[in-house]
Amino acid sequence: MQPPFEDDFSDVPSQQPAWYPSTDPAKPPSIDLAQILKVSFRLYKARFKSFMGAAGISVAVMIAICALFTVGTVIAANRWEAAGSDFHSAEILFLTVSLWMVFLMLGTLVAAWWASLMCCSIADSELTCQPRSVRQAAKTVMPGFKSLALLMVIISIGFGLLTWGVLAWYTYIVGSLGPDTSIWTSITLSMGVLFVLGLIAMVVSYYLSVKWFVAFPAIIGEKVGIWKALSRSWQITKGSSGMILIIVIVTTIVLGTLSQIIAVPAGLMSLPVWFVGNSPMATIMVSMVLTVILSFAFVMVTLPITPILSQVVYRDRIACGQK
Repeated sequence: MQPPFEDDFSDVPSQQPAWYPSTDPAKPPSIDLAQILKVSFRLYKARFKSFMGAAGISVAVMIAICALFTVGTVIAANRWEAAGSDFHSAEILFLTVSLWMVFLMLGTLVAAWWASLMCCSIADSELTCQPRSVRQAAKTVMPGFKSLALLMVIISIGFGLLTWGVLAWYTYIVGSLGPDTSIWTSITLSMGVLFVLGLIAMVVSYYLSVKWFVAFPAIIGEKVGIWKALSRSWQITKGSSGMILIIVIVTTIVLGTLSQIIAVPAGLMSLPVWFVGNSPMATIMVSMVLTVILSFAFVMVTLPITPILSQVVYRDRIACGQK
């Protein structure tokens, strides 16, 4: 079988792509962003079916999890409303919603991280000229995926506690307001605090996204657990943080913009319902269903992009002598 990137790797060892201007580890070249994007795009095209297979399984799991989460939270909200919607006796509702958030986060992480490891494995097999099938990739990622279990549980529980804390704090703010205080005052105060916290969280998340950008590739390439992979990623990305930050920001902006654009065709496709039945509620429901379908299709198509980019960057840095 002819490797799809043989012209990029020529006759050099699989760890040393041929496009680098220097092979001297003492003088590693800087990341060539254009070449990174070019190889990533070609890799995506070459193994499109394999990537879609891994992403499709992940999306199917996400759909089931989101459906269960929606049903569970709606039932909890209806029970709370039936009990009188008292903010001072909403502890059970908050606890229920928080537990469902733990379930949602854990299930989403399991599905998304498994698919990401699968995509990294498939991409790495092509980059090292040793192509493997989806089934072979699944066997390869299992040891690394098991090492993620504790981290996924910690993040999920933390997310649930954060949800409970925000709901309880908001309830306290509303309950502490006087009878003459406008509800908009409480909303403004809440949004202000949440904005500051969100801004801090965004800065921290971008920083960690850069430093841990090649953690999953390290799991695949070096067959280590997640904790060692995080440390290795911190080392490998030294000197490349600026370029990786550009990749992360551009990817986030482009994918975020496209995810919003897909709502437009959903709205257009729901217009016939309005003209035929003249029912606003039916139109809204059809639009929502179409948006959800298009959103999950979008997730399936775009999910492999970041793993592919990270795997290419990982091989780039290793080839440049970054240890």
